[in-house]
Amino acid sequence: MTRTWYLSKDEQTHGPYSEADMEKYIGEGLISAADQVWSQGMEQWLPAGQVFPAHYASTPVYSNKSKANSHRGSGSSCLKVVGLILVFILFCLNGWLYQAGMGVERTIFNANYYHHLFQEAGLTSVLHQGIIDEMSPGTAPGMPPEVEAEIELMWSEALSEAWLEAQILAVIEDLLAVLDGEQDTLTVSIDFSEPKGRLLQEAGVEEQVFADEMPDEIPLSDIMGADPQTWQEFLDIASRVQQVRSTLMIIAYVGMVILLLLFILLAGLSGGLKWVGVATLFSGISFLGGLQLFSFLIRNIMPPEELPELQMVLRDLFNSVTIVSLVYAGVGLFLLVSGLVLRVILTSKTST
Repeated sequence: MTRTWYLSKDEQTHGPYSEADMEKYIGEGLISAADQVWSQGMEQWLPAGQVFPAHYASTPVYSNKSKANSHRGSGSSCLKVVGLILVFILFCLNGWLYQAGMGVERTIFNANYYHHLFQEAGLTSVLHQGIIDEMSPGTAPGMPPEVEAEIELMWSEALSEAWLEAQILAVIEDLLAVLDGEQDTLTVSIDFSEPKGRLLQEAGVEEQVFADEMPDEIPLSDIMGADPQTWQEFLDIASRVQQVRSTLMIIAYVGMVILLLLFILLAGLSGGLKWVGVATLFSGISFLGGLQLFSFLIRNIMPPEELPELQMVLRDLFNSVTIVSLVYAGVGLFLLVSGLVLRVILTSKTST
């Protein structure tokens, strides 16, 4: 039976070839003495020069051609390595961009994050007390202390912190919907219809008269002391930030696909997966290290007693990006292992 041969050249496996094919390709200089060959019955891949020494010794006429091919192959390999390194660097930069965008999306553009922030910073309590002071009808001169306490308690229960927190979250969700382009208008107001109805049913005559005059909605800017122009400036800035973030995320996703294809084109499927895995793993770890360094510098430059709300935002942003970076690095490790396993599978199939 004619023996068949397989050739491993430039990290790719070719064949099967017949004995005559191998002799022809060696004679034409297409198979260098350093290229690995294998045939059934061999324990491992060996250099072609070691397996076919007579063919290389009997083909001096092609020696110059072989040298030219060898130099050409060497130059091609160098270009391929340079290309892989360049794609590797671009993939890491793209990964940093993606991780930063995901961290911002998990915090600044996440309604649940503001829920957590308002609770931790106690901002709901501050707004709640401001609304109570603004909306309470007050007490008449000479009113007994127990009556004053009862009126204050009644208004505090009607305009509860839980109700106010739900209103604030509704405003934030409305704002995020406008920034995402899901709606055109922004309803920045506090809905008093629920506590107003409760006061009209349960309060005394004096409170009922005041509750009846209470508007159904009050602009949030009135409560927070911001004029319409300030709100509009805030919306313009937030909208621009959202547009930039969306654009950068699209670039990151498209870049990820293009760079993945370049890796596969330059190094094959298994090699491409290994390169992508290493680049993703390095990008996640390096970004996480840089983030920790930046966080350390911020903590030392900006003492905790200064701008505590900003400190909490930065801390939560760092925590969110840390999670994204760890997941990103984990995906890189998975891709690296997948590339190695695929290489083993392809090699074993070739051997059989």
